[in-house]
Amino acid sequence: MAAASQTRNLQMLSAALHAEPDWSAVLFQGCGFVPDVRSLQSWLDLAWEAGFDPEGRQQVGRVTGTRKWIGVTDAAALLRYFGIRARIVDFETKGTAHECDACGAFPIRGSRYTSSVLPDYDLCEACWRLNRSPGAAPFLEVAQAAPISEAILSWVWAYFTEEGGQSIRAPGQEGGPMVTFAGRPPLFLQHQGHSRTIAGVVRTQLADRERLDLLVLDPSSRTSHLQHALEAQNKWQDLTLVSGDSLNKSHQILYVCPGIANPEEREQLKVMQATAWFQCREVQ
Repeated sequence: MAAASQTRNLQMLSAALHAEPDWSAVLFQGCGFVPDVRSLQSWLDLAWEAGFDPEGRQQVGRVTGTRKWIGVTDAAALLRYFGIRARIVDFETKGTAHECDACGAFPIRGSRYTSSVLPDYDLCEACWRLNRSPGAAPFLEVAQAAPISEAILSWVWAYFTEEGGQSIRAPGQEGGPMVTFAGRPPLFLQHQGHSRTIAGVVRTQLADRERLDLLVLDPSSRTSHLQHALEAQNKWQDLTLVSGDSLNKSHQILYVCPGIANPEEREQLKVMQATAWFQCREVQ
């Protein structure tokens, strides 16, 4: 069940790619349908044998007929085998949380002020402004990176909106929000072995700010539960919306760039590397 559940994200992405003629013509050698779990495993083994992601092959070995799950790196190797420009972006927490040596606040949020004369001595901004440790001055300001959730939400929002799209009124929602169809493939989101499909992003205007939530499909959830919630218009948001509060850990996202790789580029795609690297503080 574990292998099947994790592979559904790749199946959902493959189904979306089949809607584009150029991708459909090369994906799974132009078969025109989404393979089952065992067939996807076989395709992945073929991709590894062809030299795509040799490090992944060395770590995992063969997957055909096993319960090993297919993650974003494996999915990228499989798609690249067919010349599809699958890319991976890493959202990774970096660094160590620090405690204020004056008031004990942990972790220090916002800017951190570290002493240039005392080793491993830090102040939060409030204590620095109150000059609570004059003997440790002067201090150097160390700006903190944005929370990792903000990086993920901003990146996903840009992905689905940068090329525009067609906007329509949500069915049955007179005067309700507009729904924009971006025309871009869904995203494959992974965190510590748990993967989901990002189908879109929801923007809500609150009184004092704007809120973004991911619209996701989780293969570990029963389809019947989601179908019933949608039909009843009751609590479907609990099954499909992911807020930034649950994203403050390291994540990886697989996305597909337009076009088909030429033979030279296809050789380059055999080596896996993240296309972007976000160093974000971990929010406790």
